[in-house]
Amino acid sequence: MLQLRKSIENDGSDVNGQDDAIGSCDNLSEERAEENGEDAEMTQIELGNLRVSNLGRIVSDSDHFHNKMHIWPEGYTAFRKFASVKDPHLVTSYKMEVLRNSDIKARPLFRVISEDGLQIDGSTPNACWKEIYCRIKQKQCNVASELEGNVCQRSGSDMFGFSNPQIRQLIQELPNARSCLKYFENGGDTLRGYRAVHVNWKDLDFCSVCDMDEEYEDNLFLQCDKCRMMVHARCYGELEPLNGVLWLCNLCRPGAPRVSPRCCLCPVTGGAMKPTTDGRWAHLAC
Repeated sequence: MLQLRKSIENDGSDVNGQDDAIGSCDNLSEERAEENGEDAEMTQIELGNLRVSNLGRIVSDSDHFHNKMHIWPEGYTAFRKFASVKDPHLVTSYKMEVLRNSDIKARPLFRVISEDGLQIDGSTPNACWKEIYCRIKQKQCNVASELEGNVCQRSGSDMFGFSNPQIRQLIQELPNARSCLKYFENGGDTLRGYRAVHVNWKDLDFCSVCDMDEEYEDNLFLQCDKCRMMVHARCYGELEPLNGVLWLCNLCRPGAPRVSPRCCLCPVTGGAMKPTTDGRWAHLAC
């Protein structure tokens, strides 16, 4: 499960001998951050073989740091263990970064550095990992054929962590992420081909789960004190009496996403939703 904690110190696992090679992009990113007065989101997130040490910062001065599926924050840093290019029988650690291209400043540069000295730069996450897969295949064909049928089929976005729903949600909660979310109408968790359906849930006089407008003695109405959505207590799973305490729905409670998430089962945003076990959100009615 997701383990998220704030880190005070920057990650120090740079590859030996690569400082000079990557200095130009790193310095450019640091200068941009200082100019904008922004600090990157330093984190420690471990999801199986993936470890994210820095969520980065949303780039607001360029439209090339996101597409309809993913946002690529500048400074994003993640680590993953994978077969070594030098010896596919061995496993090594790969550091993955999103930097600003020093030649074309409006475009991102994706960089993968292995612990054993390999550095791959690409215009997309897929370009980086495609090159790594090819080099593994060239080094030892029998190992590459075995990998190709399994992990090598994973996309660069998967390897970087951008396809993970928990990482994607955290990135969408970064400051200034709203400027990118307008491009997500046919992306994210919504089924491709459907546009997001926005409903005004405020002050509706019926339950947002069962659509019934009758109140029962053992199933009273609850209304969120913040978004004003109304539900039956039992329909929403609130089995304990509130005794006059102000009630907040899951989307309005502390720690909820800043941007109203989409249901992973339908295109409707907001409403009577609860988090799923895999980090997404779903309507109770769905």
